[in-house]
Amino acid sequence: AALAQTTDETKLVLSGLGKMGHPAAMELIRPYLEDPAVREEAELAAQAVRNATYETSASVRGNASQNAIDGDPDTRWDTGGRQQPSQWFMLDLGWPETIARITLDATASPNDYPRGYEVYIAEDTDDWGDPVASGEGTEPVTVIECNNARGRYIRIVQTGSTDVWFWSIHELTVETE
Repeated sequence: AALAQTTDETKLVLSGLGKMGHPAAMELIRPYLEDPAVREEAELAAQAVRNATYETSASVRGNASQNAIDGDPDTRWDTGGRQQPSQWFMLDLGWPETIARITLDATASPNDYPRGYEVYIAEDTDDWGDPVASGEGTEPVTVIECNNARGRYIRIVQTGSTDVWFWSIHELTVETE
């Protein structure tokens, strides 16, 4: 990246970095997220690295959990039934990150936002500790502030319930510091 002399060369380097599923690639991309000339390419590269490394699981319908991070708002992960306490969705970032916020987008299923949630962030799945955030969803897009908690794993636990609606995530995004 340091050898790139033009904006086009930098964009080409960022494109290549996007194909590497490794924390070092993300560290090389990060400074370019602030450069207006290449920000769009840097964001695409960062998302590609995340998609290549992020792994998902869920308490129900785990086989569809990857739909929540596939970049396609027409696909989704959902509970396949009404929301109930203790349902969970987990994301493995592949390496520790400092998490600023998480966004759960259920716009295409506008009633399927979480009625209640707790968010846990941990270095390993044996010690979740206390929740870093909790609250209630009130609309299709739920933005959860995580106060720069650091960890590799994110677990979102449903604490609310509804007699009718599923819990759906069409797109989950993680903003890191």
